[in-house]
Amino acid sequence: MKDNKKKTKGVSALSNKQLSNNLKNLLYSFLLWIVLVVLIRTDFSRAYTDSFFIRFTHSSVAFFCKIFGIPVVDTSCPTISIYHTAMEIVPECTIYDYYLMVIALVAFTAWKWKDRLINGLIMLTILYFTNILRFLMMGFVGRFLPSAFKFTHDYLWGLIFALFTLALWIWLDNRASNVVSQPVKNDTKKPAN
Repeated sequence: MKDNKKKTKGVSALSNKQLSNNLKNLLYSFLLWIVLVVLIRTDFSRAYTDSFFIRFTHSSVAFFCKIFGIPVVDTSCPTISIYHTAMEIVPECTIYDYYLMVIALVAFTAWKWKDRLINGLIMLTILYFTNILRFLMMGFVGRFLPSAFKFTHDYLWGLIFALFTLALWIWLDNRASNVVSQPVKNDTKKPAN
């Protein structure tokens, strides 16, 4: 009975230590994200990053709309019209804050470097396609529910991206932890008596 209590206490202490390390790493990620956002938003770098991300987002959205036959009028960047809803792409529409969040999360997560690279690319790719989907949805909302456009754009999608980024990170972290902690099966058979 005492051995079980010791084991439980040891596991609990290990879990508390692991939780403490995870929270510390999450705090470091948050601080790095703030530093990256501040650096990107300085007057010197903002002119370059805003222009790059706006053009990249504009051409990506127009490309995928054309491939899938979605009505798009590719006017001069930064304006695009989807489902007859004209939208101006501003820096916040490019979700580069969330791309920076992914970089910060991956930098301080206790993964092997290979896993950091793979999981970071997975997260960035999923966020990229989710942002394209957001533009398609916003064109649809603007066309058929124009009164809901501002709320959906300003609040709902911001919340969705924040929660989605965190959920992706948690999923990939659990996936990486399960791969490391799964016991190795011994396929050798015991000899018969």
